[in-house]
Amino acid sequence: MPSRLTLVVTAGAALTIGTVAGYYAGRSIEGLYGLRAFATDMTISYYDSGSRVIKDIGYLTALRSGDTPKAIAALEASLNGELAWISTYHLYMPAQGRCAHVYEALDAARTYVAANPLQLPPGAERTKVEGALAMHPENAPVGKCGELVPSNNRWRGP
Repeated sequence: MPSRLTLVVTAGAALTIGTVAGYYAGRSIEGLYGLRAFATDMTISYYDSGSRVIKDIGYLTALRSGDTPKAIAALEASLNGELAWISTYHLYMPAQGRCAHVYEALDAARTYVAANPLQLPPGAERTKVEGALAMHPENAPVGKCGELVPSNNRWRGP
């Protein structure tokens, strides 16, 4: 029969080996999921870029063929879609995570719309676009996306 010391040493060694193996297995799995999340984010980014390329080709084709009204209508529809999405910014992004770039884009959109009034009929899309155009930074820290916010050393924006 094995001695008590042998059992304690064997049990201790088994626990140590199990802990070390579990640690490395966990890191490997975590790394795998992190890699998958990164790949998914990158895939979405490339998909969005591919979609924008197709849209841009349509706009450029219309402009080069001399169909300026069609190109303007398509670009304004795209602008309205982006503004409708941005109208949810304050709902989904806490103030400390907001970045100045979004508000700079909204300032540019307000200037454009002042010179070229919206061609949207009353309805949900117009309400969203007008809501986005009415948004201002409120108490959001001023800075560029990706900079550290000095007050709490957290990353701001994507």
